[in-house]
Amino acid sequence: MLSTIFAVLFYLATTVFAVGLAYRIRLYARTPAPLKIPTTPAPITRQGVVARMFREVAFFESLFKDRIVSLHQLVSNAIILDGQELHDD
Repeated sequence: MLSTIFAVLFYLATTVFAVGLAYRIRLYARTPAPLKIPTTPAPITRQGVVARMFREVAFFESLFKDRIVSLHQLVSNAIILDGQELHDD
């Protein structure tokens, strides 16, 4: 008797989960995207990939793209770097 109740509860819980999941997926699929994220064109050649990766690693190109660096950011970064140099001894 008790195992029958547990079996019914298991199937009921599984059904509620599946229906709720399907509802959420349907709701997500019907919701319009709030904004379009522009992507940059990808390089085609291996040389282009290497050049783009070098620029990104050496100059943090994407970090400073369309962004003005404030004096506060420059000063705080200088303080952080200076503090790290002091602790490297």
